Amino acid sequence: FYVLGGWGDGGYRNKLHFYDRQANQWIEVTPSGTVPSERSQHAAVWAPALHGFYVSGGDSRDRGWFMDLYFYDRTANKWSEVTAAGQVPEWR
Repeated sequence: FYVLGGWGDGGYRNKLHFYDRQANQWIEVTPSGTVPSERSQHAAVWAPALHGFYVSGGDSRDRGWFMDLYFYDRTANKWSEVTAAGQVPEWR
């Protein structure tokens, strides 16, 4: 499974890590593309048909609450910012 960002060592993070259960080890992943800003308290959901996951929202304290959407493509090892139509849901 993947872990993105969070709070640690006195600041927000945006590093992406993958837990390889067969090797029983964490691996830092260095994707290309438009990487989400440092954040915590964000939401993420796996999209099996797309072989990746979406990340939305979160807090960065100095920049406030995000109302953005990103997709990580596991096959391409690449982030993309998603521009969706309609009204963005309020942050929670």
